[in-house]
Amino acid sequence: MLTHRTVIDLLNVDEKYIKVMLISRLMQSSLYNVISEPEFSTGCAGIWLERSALARDILPCEWIWELKYVKTNGDGQAVDAKFAEAFAQLERYRSSHRPTGRSDVRYLAVVFIGEDRYEMKELPEKQDVLSK
Repeated sequence: MLTHRTVIDLLNVDEKYIKVMLISRLMQSSLYNVISEPEFSTGCAGIWLERSALARDILPCEWIWELKYVKTNGDGQAVDAKFAEAFAQLERYRSSHRPTGRSDVRYLAVVFIGEDRYEMKELPEKQDVLSK
């Protein structure tokens, strides 16, 4: 991993750059199979952390992550807009053919802010609407 970054490095940062760095760290574990850009009927998610055969009995869930990036000078509104965008995408993936009906899949939006901050929010569980 790079320990020194230049301004040029920061000018070209986007979700793909961050995803490559994140995946390289996640793949060091044997608990999850890391699937980049899994295809759903409603689009491609950022990362799917699928339980490995070794961990099926010990891990309670799998994760679908959507990654977003805001430059350092991004304000609170920019971060909120990225979360709204990520939640809309995660909601589409949840209704896709692959995870539909699975209670063991959770959804996480991760917004990276500049080079040294991030915020994570889990998509709330889908609430069933009861008809009267």
